[in-house]
Amino acid sequence: APLAQGVHDIMSWLADNFLCHLLEVCHTVGHSVVSNTLCMISWCNLPRTTFILYQVVSRLASVQAHELKPLFTLLLHLLALEDPYQLVRVEHVICTGDNGLLNLVRRASSEDPKRAYQCVKFLTQLLRSNPTAKKHILEHITDWQWSVNWLRTAFEAEAKSSSVSNESASTKGFQRTTSAQETLTDATALLNEFESSQ
Repeated sequence: APLAQGVHDIMSWLADNFLCHLLEVCHTVGHSVVSNTLCMISWCNLPRTTFILYQVVSRLASVQAHELKPLFTLLLHLLALEDPYQLVRVEHVICTGDNGLLNLVRRASSEDPKRAYQCVKFLTQLLRSNPTAKKHILEHITDWQWSVNWLRTAFEAEAKSSSVSNESASTKGFQRTTSAQETLTDATALLNEFESSQ
């Protein structure tokens, strides 16, 4: 039995390192290959899906703001998996402690507004495309309301429009872009929809 446990521990360590490596190369190799592989590994596998989500969400708080897009694309794919653990994944990403995206919006709102904006943009896309996430956000309507109000305030604070993307590395602060206006409009419409349904 001790030998079997040792082999199991080694295999688990190798699997975790392989998954971390896949996430590290997410931006450099064909994203669809990495995304498909991680989705296959996550399908009906709670320990691996939990590990992958923890790694992805941790990276959302630490990578440069202009490197977030591939991680958000991966998350959309992972959260769309319709297996018995879909709700667990959605809960983990939206609101698990300090690592949930709703909390990341709050933490990043003053120091890293581009990161906070990209989280709100992602959540808006997620809520529009994922019925499970849309239903779950109702349990956190106050946090969603705070996020939408923050985006409105950030948008209104920027006096002039910009053609520089909030996903580029060339600026630190939030930019008033057409995309940001569309995100604000969509996020506000979702908030109104949620508030009227309560």
